[in-house]
Amino acid sequence: MGPWRALFKGEGRGVGLDLGLPEAIVHRQPFPGPGLAIRIVGAVTEQRLATVLEQAQRTELSDKLLIRAAVKLIAKRGYYRTTLAEIGAEAGYSGGLVSYRFGSKNGLLHALIKQITTRFTRDQLLPAMDGRQGLDALCAFTDTYLGELTAREARLRALYVLMGEALGPVPEIRPILTAMNQDIRAAIENCIKRGIEDGQIRADADPVTEAAACVALLRGVSIQWLVDPKC
Repeated sequence: MGPWRALFKGEGRGVGLDLGLPEAIVHRQPFPGPGLAIRIVGAVTEQRLATVLEQAQRTELSDKLLIRAAVKLIAKRGYYRTTLAEIGAEAGYSGGLVSYRFGSKNGLLHALIKQITTRFTRDQLLPAMDGRQGLDALCAFTDTYLGELTAREARLRALYVLMGEALGPVPEIRPILTAMNQDIRAAIENCIKRGIEDGQIRADADPVTEAAACVALLRGVSIQWLVDPKC
């Protein structure tokens, strides 16, 4: 195992995330370990179990606050110039808690981007496209994407700052952003294909090319608005 034996649990999980392992594997409890019950000293009673569950809820809340603080600071200062100590202080905790929860700064970054992209897809994009197909779904996609500029500006600004830093001082986040871009283009390609099948979109349109152009247009409009909301 070499140096792996010297790593704490949070550090080991951070390495797992850096290696691209699925989070379901990285964060799973050891089998046949007792999970949360290991925090209970003595007999497992209903009262003690309630206390542990309350602690789990506090952990979930603190994770949300830490990610929210990271979004706020990265939107203002960038990922490279933002420290774990500053993120912890912004959220009302210590920098050590950030390391303990996410393993590393890169582990926090993975959690942050996952929250931004999954919440956008689950809470905004999918409901807007539900029941729509082809061109209608594509229009709903476009409206929802641009609507994020005013609904959740800090979150989107942080994402665009990360895109810029991926080209320079933080190249390690390129694979994460690449996967996100691929998912967005795939969703748009599917809309275009459906639109062609339904006769709403020209039959000679190339879904792959048009999807890339659509993403480029949305990104360009977003950057202009973030720089100058009056444009």
